Amino acid sequence: MLTNAISSSTNRPRTHNTMATRGSPRDRAVDKGIKLFPDLQQEFKLPYRLVFAYLQIKSYLAKNKPSRPSDEATMLMTEFEMVCTHRKPPKKIISISYKALTQAPDQGRETHIQTWHKELGKTITMEDWAKAYSSHKGVSSCATRIELQQKLLYRWYLVPARIHQIWPQPPDTC
Repeated sequence: MLTNAISSSTNRPRTHNTMATRGSPRDRAVDKGIKLFPDLQQEFKLPYRLVFAYLQIKSYLAKNKPSRPSDEATMLMTEFEMVCTHRKPPKKIISISYKALTQAPDQGRETHIQTWHKELGKTITMEDWAKAYSSHKGVSSCATRIELQQKLLYRWYLVPARIHQIWPQPPDTC
């Protein structure tokens, strides 16, 4: 009975899933969604330890799903990448490219900078931020120490002032 159902279903014409009705290859890739991890494992010979990274990416895409499927492909692109991948090149492409390459990113909007400004009670100039970002370079050859300084700067770890706000009195064991 199952073989009859399979053989009869393959004889039906496929009108709803043809290449002509589906759009561009990028649109088709977006419509499919993210592949399952076992499929990716077989296709790219991925070790099982990457399953958590896969789940992180999958949950990020689920939370930040755009309103239109075509936006999903360009969701993580920079402005310069969008110009480069545009189907019809815009006018003044050289001016747009030069502006995108030379324009400094708007770093005042970054949350870690705003949090430092609020916690310290004063505004730090972009020159001082540049010094803070580059101060660890050449000081140590220890990658762990450099990574720790970057994590403190980007507020991935709690700074001493924040720890003191949470636990005002140090424990007796310290």
